Amino acid sequence: ERLVGNEFTYMTPSLPVHIEDPLERVKLTATSTAIAKENHNLLGPTLLPSWLTFLPPATTPRIFRMQARRVESAMVMNLTVSNVP
Repeated sequence: ERLVGNEFTYMTPSLPVHIEDPLERVKLTATSTAIAKENHNLLGPTLLPSWLTFLPPATTPRIFRMQARRVESAMVMNLTVSNVP
């Protein structure tokens, strides 16, 4: 059990930026986020951090560069959410 430091995890909701109606966009975002959260909970919130501990530090930059070149990565955006008041 970790006592200090940051914990990172991820979810992959689809954001309906193509929907013009703001209310419909909010509804679809809520649905998409609920599905992503359910998937995240099924996999477990510690899966990604656990995997990251096994990456050798020397190879990490290369792995992230390779991932950034993938076509799907062009559509990925980061959104930071914190529960710190």
